[in-house]
Amino acid sequence: MNWIKRTCHNLVLYNFTDSPALKTLQDDFLKFAKDKNFQVLNFVETLPTSIGSMIKLHVVPVESADLGIGDLIPVDVNHLNICKPEKKDAFLYQRTLRFIRETLAKDLEN
Repeated sequence: MNWIKRTCHNLVLYNFTDSPALKTLQDDFLKFAKDKNFQVLNFVETLPTSIGSMIKLHVVPVESADLGIGDLIPVDVNHLNICKPEKKDAFLYQRTLRFIRETLAKDLEN
């Protein structure tokens, strides 16, 4: 089981901290967002995600989720639930809706 934990942990670390492809994707996105004055809202999961019955890990650690632009909002959910609010009155849904409305209102003013 240690091998699986180590393999899963290394895979996650490789994908989110050492991947040249993801670094390029992030750099390109940041350049686009800054060039176009694109509004950004970042949510980050604070709970570990279960992989099988014995492995729990943070798929995207807080330090990887912080793009350095926009708001970074920690949410007490795991990776599987960060983009799936349970109800329309859930914090994730309401905060995303508010962000969209505020962003559209600013764009319509210009």
